[in-house]
Amino acid sequence: LVAFLLMAAPRPLAPGSRSYIDVMQAMMGSWDFVLVASVALELALCASSWRVYKELRVAGLYPPGSNPAKPPKVEEVSLMEMVCEAEDLKAWKEWDCTGNPCAAGDAQRVPAGAESA
Repeated sequence: LVAFLLMAAPRPLAPGSRSYIDVMQAMMGSWDFVLVASVALELALCASSWRVYKELRVAGLYPPGSNPAKPPKVEEVSLMEMVCEAEDLKAWKEWDCTGNPCAAGDAQRVPAGAESA
């Protein structure tokens, strides 16, 4: 499709034409298709790096300095670990919606508006 669009310039639609290829050619230029391809490549790279990161965490090879002979028990690897550290996520889970730290082992969250009651 990309090679076809590089050789064939976008052209106006003929009256009554309903082909999807013709509609795409008339509405999108080659730079639009390059942008779509770039986003698809970025998503593929993100997905593959997530898979590698997750396997490294489960195997105990990440974070650096850990002992791979005794891998830590990792129950869940969060997708948010791609942008922040696991320790930060643990700290975020300990805070409730009101901005106060929860007691250790307290799984309940205070609903919005309930703190003034």
